[in-house]
Amino acid sequence: MEHLQSSQLREGQQQDPDFDEPSTITFFFFDEFRERSTHPTDSFRAILTQFLHMHRFNEDIIDAASVVMDTKGKGQLVASTEEVLSLLRYILEIERSSVLIFDGVDECSQHNEFFRCLQAIIPTPPAGQRTLANPVSDTGLKPTPLPIAAEPGKCSIVLFSRPNVKFPQFLTENCQTMNLSARENLNDIQKYLSPKFQSLAEQGMLGQCREAQKLVTLTSKHANGMFL
Repeated sequence: MEHLQSSQLREGQQQDPDFDEPSTITFFFFDEFRERSTHPTDSFRAILTQFLHMHRFNEDIIDAASVVMDTKGKGQLVASTEEVLSLLRYILEIERSSVLIFDGVDECSQHNEFFRCLQAIIPTPPAGQRTLANPVSDTGLKPTPLPIAAEPGKCSIVLFSRPNVKFPQFLTENCQTMNLSARENLNDIQKYLSPKFQSLAEQGMLGQCREAQKLVTLTSKHANGMFL
């Protein structure tokens, strides 16, 4: 899985032939052992933070963020979940090409809520202007018309997860799925482990060096396809 994530990041960082500029890539890793890394809101706040940092000199995006933080709205120092989603959706609509990567979705504490939020930020073809307001429910924000591009940006979403997560229809009918069985992942695990076991053997920590490959084969089979 780690190899897949790295490959996806490298691929996404290459310039998209359909656009003059490379894609904007954001990433979040769900981790049940790390604070503020399991709730759906944690992921979208982190993604939004990355966008705002990368586009801190973009007046359109900063102006949109200012509207959310306007005291005429809720006036809170911390934006609500729906305000975060609204701003994310706006950014994705004006962003020419973006990639959102979510890893460890199986460790998200509320799958249904995560998918609801994900669906709320997916760009849709606009009709002239749209309003920067809650795309899901009323947050009390005063609607502020914000012009957007004639065509929504290209947004790709990449999800990494164990196979125990059931994905909703709006994702499964519009995506490419790669299901890795234990057999299909075996060679990748062995390629990853082989140099590490060889290094340990050369340091005299595994007995004779010729035993290293046997240990690689045994360990990779016991992994049962789990490669994180």
